[in-house]
Amino acid sequence: AALGMGAAPAKPTSRERVWVTGASGGLGEEVAAAYAARGCALVLSARRRRELDRVAARCREAGAPTAEVVPLDQGDAASVERALRGALAAPLDVVVLCGGVGSRAAALDTDAATLRRLMETNFLATAELGRRCARHFLDCKRDGRIVVVSSVQGFFGLPQRAAYAASKHALHGYFDALRAELAAETAARVSVTVCAGINQSSRRGSRRR
Repeated sequence: AALGMGAAPAKPTSRERVWVTGASGGLGEEVAAAYAARGCALVLSARRRRELDRVAARCREAGAPTAEVVPLDQGDAASVERALRGALAAPLDVVVLCGGVGSRAAALDTDAATLRRLMETNFLATAELGRRCARHFLDCKRDGRIVVVSSVQGFFGLPQRAAYAASKHALHGYFDALRAELAAETAARVSVTVCAGINQSSRRGSRRR
């Protein structure tokens, strides 16, 4: 039916359930808010519980029917496992993997412990989250979308970004291969999208979401 004079347009609605990691601020928060405006049910993950609660309230006000908070520290394997159990307790449609840590340091000054932390947080945890969500879609015979927020440094490295670039190169290789494998699956259609942007926060040192 046509809208009457001065009537507000109907809000777009979606029945999708969307999991956003790194949702306590920055790009992750804005992604969550955009899905909320479409009426999606949200699962929000990051380390900072207080900030997640704030984002959840914002998303509910924006139109999300539910905004569940599931804490996640990507540098802690046990936390990753707990978050996966919580987020995948109900059918999922989309996962947007925004969580990670930035780093600014010369390669010669970056020790093995720092490099390991970057790889565990940015690559290993993100790969496990993506892999398990892909398995969830296939096991449920449910079409799904995996979105990985990466960086242009997944294509080339820059001075002072060696460890960070290495973690993003690994992400691109892993998810490019996963995309090719999923294309051959018949149980469900699962897409993999890698978004490469410029990490502004890395200019100010390490920052985790």
